[in-house]
Amino acid sequence: MRSIEVMCFGGGVDSTAMLAAHLHRDAASTFFGVSLNDLEAALPLFDAIIFADTGAEMPHTYTNVEASRQLLQQRSNIPFITAQHATHTLPSWLEKNGNLPLLPGGPHVCSLKFKGQVMERAVRQEFGADIQVNWSIGIEANESSRSKRFTKPKDTSFTYAYPLMKLNIDRDKADGFIKHVGWPVEVAKSSCYFCPFMTEKEILDLQLRYPHLWEECQQIEERFVAASEAKHKTWLKAGKPVIQLKTGNTRAPVGMWKKDSYQEGGRLFAKSINGRRLSIPEWTERMKPFHATKNVA
Repeated sequence: MRSIEVMCFGGGVDSTAMLAAHLHRDAASTFFGVSLNDLEAALPLFDAIIFADTGAEMPHTYTNVEASRQLLQQRSNIPFITAQHATHTLPSWLEKNGNLPLLPGGPHVCSLKFKGQVMERAVRQEFGADIQVNWSIGIEANESSRSKRFTKPKDTSFTYAYPLMKLNIDRDKADGFIKHVGWPVEVAKSSCYFCPFMTEKEILDLQLRYPHLWEECQQIEERFVAASEAKHKTWLKAGKPVIQLKTGNTRAPVGMWKKDSYQEGGRLFAKSINGRRLSIPEWTERMKPFHATKNVA
């Protein structure tokens, strides 16, 4: 079975530092204080770079993705693959179902449905179905907890590596190297503009830099509020149907929710203030005093 090395490129600081080190190996060896042999042991020569486009990345991320694609074309002959879901963007999927990216009591489906699965499909289309893929993922030193999210699935023979962790490269080193090689655009943290795990400072930054995206966040939550109540009422009107014991499914049948998830505390952002998650209108009010200072205490 043929084996290939593929870099997962997210367009943020970590994966951009990996790409920069791939393109500038001598400079990376000197800057990070490691031998070329040690660098290549942790950061292999890649056969492809792949970006999973959820349709919900920040504008600055898309700018960096395009700049990175052009740099790779200029300096290398390996493909830069953009992988997308076959039928939906992440925003259109949330709109269709009236969902949040993180439902109360549910899993975080974004990475699996709109990143992991679409990247695997795209790589197989590019290189063939019978292929062994060694994925390199941009997780920096001191972030071992993040690597647990990418634990190898039980039903795959693919392997996963974290070059920045192996080389002990933290965020400051990664950012410093990007600047050192003269990356053509500013590189910032990448995430969906409605990522449920945003911090207060990131929520404030979203409001200030991209007010049109903040309005879209409000629309996502408004659709969830309406769907949560409607699906819960559907379940009640159906006579509170029992759990599907034959399938082991602990949720109500398709189209029915046993709870009004909004009333149970479901909100777009998972960050809690005084033990409670805030709605988008509440986040808007909370951030107003900081708009002038652009800083959260």
